[in-house]
Amino acid sequence: EELPHIQAFGHKFAKKRSYEEYFREMLDAARHIPIWIFSYNDSSWSDVDTICGIIGEYGKQTEVDVLTDEYRYLYRKCQGRTDKSHEYLIIAR
Repeated sequence: EELPHIQAFGHKFAKKRSYEEYFREMLDAARHIPIWIFSYNDSSWSDVDTICGIIGEYGKQTEVDVLTDEYRYLYRKCQGRTDKSHEYLIIAR
């Protein structure tokens, strides 16, 4: 938490409303990286098809593997949510 790069950028993904803007900023900065790998939870800011579409705008073809293990976040359970989450692995080349 005390490292300068974390202090400067750690707040960017704290608010759901600006996720897409910061996601695009991150992808733009990573254009030089040949393979991108993302772990994505289905309860995140957008659906997996939208996220793959955004990645595709950066010239990457995506492969999506669904990790079949379902799980619950404890803090969601405490809030009365009983739905299970799914994890996706997105590989972009």
